[in-house]
Amino acid sequence: MGTNFENLGSLGDFFRQTGTQQPCRTRGCKNMVTISNEQAMFGKANAHNHKDGGKMCDECWEFFKTLSDKEVPCSKPGCKGTWIWNRYQQLEAHVKGFDTPAKGFCSECRGQEKAKEDIQQPCRTHGCKNTWTWTKRMQMESKDGKAPHRLCDECHKIWITLEDKQLPCRVKGCKHTILWGKTQQLEWVRSGKSLDAPPKRMCPECFDKFNLLKPMEVVCRVNGCSHTWTWTPFEQLESIVDQPLPPKKKAAAPEAAAPAAPEALASGTQPAAPAAPEALASGTQLAAPAAPEALASGTQPAAPAAPEAALPFKLDPPKRMCKDCFAFFNAAKDMEQPCANRGCEEKWVWTRAMQLAAHVHGREQAGHRMCDKCQAELKTLQPIQEPCQEADCHGTWTYSPEEQLKDRLAKRQPQGRHCPECNKFLQENQPQELTCEKCGEKFTWSVHEQLLTKLGTFQKPAVCAKCNTEELQSMPAEKPLIIPAAQTAFKVKMPVGGPWNDSPVTRDWPNGLTNERISALENAQERIVFIGDDLVADTDGVPSLPALLEASLNTQEGVKAVVLNMGVNGCTTALGNARFGRDVAPFAPQVVIFSFAFADAMKHTDEELAQATQAFIDAAKALESNPKVICWLPNPVYPQANGANSAWKANATPDTLAVNHYGQILRNIKTVCEKNGIAIADGKALFDMQGQKTAMEGMATWCRANAEGCKTHLRAILEAMK
Repeated sequence: MGTNFENLGSLGDFFRQTGTQQPCRTRGCKNMVTISNEQAMFGKANAHNHKDGGKMCDECWEFFKTLSDKEVPCSKPGCKGTWIWNRYQQLEAHVKGFDTPAKGFCSECRGQEKAKEDIQQPCRTHGCKNTWTWTKRMQMESKDGKAPHRLCDECHKIWITLEDKQLPCRVKGCKHTILWGKTQQLEWVRSGKSLDAPPKRMCPECFDKFNLLKPMEVVCRVNGCSHTWTWTPFEQLESIVDQPLPPKKKAAAPEAAAPAAPEALASGTQPAAPAAPEALASGTQLAAPAAPEALASGTQPAAPAAPEAALPFKLDPPKRMCKDCFAFFNAAKDMEQPCANRGCEEKWVWTRAMQLAAHVHGREQAGHRMCDKCQAELKTLQPIQEPCQEADCHGTWTYSPEEQLKDRLAKRQPQGRHCPECNKFLQENQPQELTCEKCGEKFTWSVHEQLLTKLGTFQKPAVCAKCNTEELQSMPAEKPLIIPAAQTAFKVKMPVGGPWNDSPVTRDWPNGLTNERISALENAQERIVFIGDDLVADTDGVPSLPALLEASLNTQEGVKAVVLNMGVNGCTTALGNARFGRDVAPFAPQVVIFSFAFADAMKHTDEELAQATQAFIDAAKALESNPKVICWLPNPVYPQANGANSAWKANATPDTLAVNHYGQILRNIKTVCEKNGIAIADGKALFDMQGQKTAMEGMATWCRANAEGCKTHLRAILEAMK
């Protein structure tokens, strides 16, 4: 070979004589086999694929010899073909611990598999837009040809990092918890929400209580309001969270149902058991999850209807306003009102709560009330005993703190009054008829003269006034007895106590009654009392009908008339009767005009109204001044059905029921007046003759006339006075 190859040994020098240790060629077998140098060289020389020639261990070889190829059914559902499971594949399965053949396809199905393509399927997590690969083999193995519900790789990575959590019950005051599963957490995260803000759900006990509850209608807390507000089942649940749920009765069925998972108790549905991570990763068919809305919101589905039964809880509804009262209360604002005491310039606050109470009772204007300063001063005053106005009486009457305060603010002295004993005598006795001792004629002995006789001021008269005059005229001329003509002016004496004090509506003097007006009345030639309700009382921005009547009368030559405005808001005919002794009788009027129809329409029934109107007419006719009594029937009203009376003119659609009721009230009053021969100033009839469109032009508000409308009323009243 030449000198260049002298040091090169033979091919056998590359391999050790003892051979080499190599792993068994069977995949999965951990045994080692010894390969001789010749075998290794032979394998290298022939370029065998197996390392160093590849050789089975004795154990695998012995088992291999016992095997034979087998025909195995095709793995595709419904296919009747077979495929060959050869000996070597059986050996590898045996080494791995399997005695059953792996899944495989027949030659025809393998051809079909090659013709298919992998398909991307949407992730089963709601809200996730990722996909997972439905391989050709998985498609072939599918029984129904439909892809299973699986997680994408990204969702699966998140899922394996999560752990079940215990969440507090959403009901305030409950100390129980609920289970928030990993699958539900994954849905929550993939919907874009944070695990730091989990959903709010009920614990099983609270949910069972919730299913027993129903919405409850509770009466409004505002006194006089008949509306209701809805107490929801959830609000009821919060009020009974500390009350235990009574134990459930055992079912009669022989087999008890398996307990539901906490998530199912919280959501109201029985979910499938969560799948193992291997199943999620492998593509095994999983049950569909609950809707994302239910998982995210934590709301409870409605329970199936159950028969009515007594609740095992004690429910104590809270005190709340109804929807209408709450809306009115929120829209209202505290308002300052003048003090009820004349002469006081302070104000008091008409709060929202007070406005709401008035609104519920049908009053839209503030009542009469003293300011805080007057109330504080009133507490410092004590009742004072004042002497009776009769000179020879030694009794006293009580000068109350309220009267002291009013007189102090008006800068006037207390008016003279009778003591209780004198008042009792005047009320219990009646005028008596006496017979003149000279002429035998009958004459009247008044109750007041009887009182003076009892006190010793007068003596009981024996002769009539005619005989007494003749006796005086027959006296000798040298000793004439000159009696000057009576020059005493008319004086008003206001009573102190009476039935008007029983109602807050009539307790205080009307706004139109002041000391200045009383003084003017005492010096007037014609005294007129105009008594009534809201439509008579003075209102800002609306003309005063009594003031217009007085101005009209005083334009006539030689007439000096005073019209007292005795209107009081909310005063019905019955309340007018109660204050008749204070607001009409003391003024000895020549004319009495009354109108309570507006307030009567909100309070009285037909029978009550007829009785009250008759009583007022009887009282007016019984006055010693023998006044002319006139009933004023006011203008039409245009109330709105929805209560938004501020839009009455634009809407022009009054509440039919309210309008008809108001008309019925006016007709009832008119019937009673006509029966008694009372003059009627029918302003409503004059308005109705003009038509609704023209009539509404004479209105300032939905119920009050403007300047033009008052002229119509004034014409009706002046005509009735004639």
